Amino acid sequence: MWDEFLEMRGIDGGRDNPGLCRACDGLGVQTYGSTATWRGGIGGQALTLDVCDRCWGSGLQSRPWPSHRITRSET
Repeated sequence: MWDEFLEMRGIDGGRDNPGLCRACDGLGVQTYGSTATWRGGIGGQALTLDVCDRCWGSGLQSRPWPSHRITRSET
């Protein structure tokens, strides 16, 4: 079923794809240990779902989408 989910996202090869992001398993989001998520800094103590900071939502570490950190620092 996970391979079918990845296929719906346009990720070929399923879990065997060597470019699959291992931090989020191709999901594009991950759970962070605080509300600061990928931004760092001060955050509350609550598990928080946010964009994966390795693939930036693409699900593929070999083809990440533009970094939110870089985009945020340019504004």
